[in-house]
Amino acid sequence: MAITIQQTEDLQAIHELDRACFPGDKPSLDDKKWPTHVWWTAEDDGVPVGYIGLNLHPEVASVTRVGVLASARRCGLQKRLIRTAQRYARRHAYNKLETYVLTENLASLRGFVSCGWKPLKLEIQGARQFLWLYSVLT
Repeated sequence: MAITIQQTEDLQAIHELDRACFPGDKPSLDDKKWPTHVWWTAEDDGVPVGYIGLNLHPEVASVTRVGVLASARRCGLQKRLIRTAQRYARRHAYNKLETYVLTENLASLRGFVSCGWKPLKLEIQGARQFLWLYSVLT
């Protein structure tokens, strides 16, 4: 599988992947502009099967969204996407990455932890719980 960087002006593949990876969720990427983001897609034989977004602010970088189609799961793709974002942030002089994951999304939590991410704090928003994680880039 190839992982390629995407232009922020052309995020149609990522919008479609987001809807396919999170069916039933309110679209989180539609109707938003992402000027401080870098996006990557993973393709299998030219077909997009996963993506990750990295938000670059002056003092902190954060993974804002990562998704892998069900048909491409359990082959290490999430880890490859996370490591791609970590390498990019490190090369651009960031020393720390942050993200948050729904606590019920155990597969995603395992993927981040397996890439060296550590728990930072628990945030409760109504009935939903989010675990904030961070990765020190060395």
